[in-house]
Amino acid sequence: MWWGFFIERRISFPVVREALKRQWKLKADYEMVADKDYFFFKFNLKEDKTTVLDAGPVFIAGRIFILQPWSDMTEKEMSQINTIPIWAHLYDVPKKLWSGPGLSCLSSMIGKPLRCDEATAKKTRLNYARICVEVKVGVSLLDVLKTRFEGEEYTVHVDYPWKPLSCSDCNIFGHSTGSCKVEKQWKPAPRRQNFVKKVYKQVSSKDKGQTSGTKENEMIPNAKSDMVPTTTVVAEGA
Repeated sequence: MWWGFFIERRISFPVVREALKRQWKLKADYEMVADKDYFFFKFNLKEDKTTVLDAGPVFIAGRIFILQPWSDMTEKEMSQINTIPIWAHLYDVPKKLWSGPGLSCLSSMIGKPLRCDEATAKKTRLNYARICVEVKVGVSLLDVLKTRFEGEEYTVHVDYPWKPLSCSDCNIFGHSTGSCKVEKQWKPAPRRQNFVKKVYKQVSSKDKGQTSGTKENEMIPNAKSDMVPTTTVVAEGA
């Protein structure tokens, strides 16, 4: 069984069914059912499964639709979508690295490698490798990959046909941080507090003769006694 979902608001069952029929163009019939949030599929031909995988995310009425194989962890993952499969196009891949292990090594710099398309596997299209990777929310997608192999350095450029929106506040895909509708906890601004600051002012001696008897440059004991403290109220941050 496979399951599908919209990153954003769900679209009605009839619209999804007709859109997938037009875009997938599968050879055999397939079963499709849905609940209030998700869609479930059962394919009769292995070839049709490959076609669906290669198609990747599908746009329906301006919204992205993701389809994935069902696994034991699926029900736990349904509540919060914080990982998602996307396609990455890797350009300038050295022929030395155009292999299963080589492409996995390169694509692992982006996310978790899942699979490649048929043209990449059979090397019938060599201008770029098309790799499906699972990415986590909050992780920046690299546009350039740098690697070293057999003493030589290589630079691989990456293009993404589609980049998902993600929110760093609620840590899920489907919307940007700026458009997040989750109510944020209000925190009051820190209050400005007053504190007492002592300022010393020089007091002139009324009788200059008081200093007679001391020699020039001689230290006067308790020199600070000529400083009279006054109190000034200063606002914090001044």
